[in-house]
Amino acid sequence: EGSFETELDDPRVHDAQFCPLIPWKKTPFSNIHYRDVWPGTGPCLRDGQRVQLRWNIAKEFASLTHLNPDGPAGSMPWKGEWRGRGGSAKWPDDDVFEYVFGLDPLIMPGIEEVLSTMRVGGRSHCIIPPNLGLCIEQGVRYEKPLPPDPSERDRLLAWLSADFMDESKWVQLRDLSWEIDLISADGITEEDA
Repeated sequence: EGSFETELDDPRVHDAQFCPLIPWKKTPFSNIHYRDVWPGTGPCLRDGQRVQLRWNIAKEFASLTHLNPDGPAGSMPWKGEWRGRGGSAKWPDDDVFEYVFGLDPLIMPGIEEVLSTMRVGGRSHCIIPPNLGLCIEQGVRYEKPLPPDPSERDRLLAWLSADFMDESKWVQLRDLSWEIDLISADGITEEDA
C-alpha cells in the first residue's frame, strides 16, 4: 500500500476503472452480492485475528465505481460527500477501523461475511441488505464500522436520510453499497505476505 495524495493517485484505482466488468459473486451463507475490485495477495482471515480496514458507504452502487466530485449531492460515497472531494475507502487522513474478526458482537454481520471472502490487501464492493446491516434497536446493536464520533454519526445519518435509515432507531431500511479495503490481519499486511 503506497502513500498517495488522493485515492485517484493510486494506480490500482486507475486500472480498476478500465478493466472489464467484474462479475458479481455471492457470499456462501447469506448470498450477499460482492465484487473483488482487486484481490489481495495476503492471508485469508481467521476468527480471533485483529484486523484493520478502511470503508466507505454509498446509496447506490454506481457511486462507488464512478468517483465524480462534481456530481450532484448524494451522488458520491459518504466520505467524499462530507469531505467534499470524491469518495473512496482509502484516503491518507482516513481513520483505520480495527476490530477482532469473528468475535465482535457489534460488527455488522454483512460486513463480516464479506470480509470472510477477502484476502489482506484486497478491496471489495458489496451490497448489504437491511437484515445484515446497520441496526441499533431493541437490544440488537450492529453499529460497527460506523464512526465512533457522535457528530460524524449524525452527519452520516443526515446524509443517508429517511429513505435509507429510520432516524429514530438507527435501523437500515434499504440496501446500502459498501467499499471495504482489508489492510492487515494481526499486523500482517499484503507486503509482508
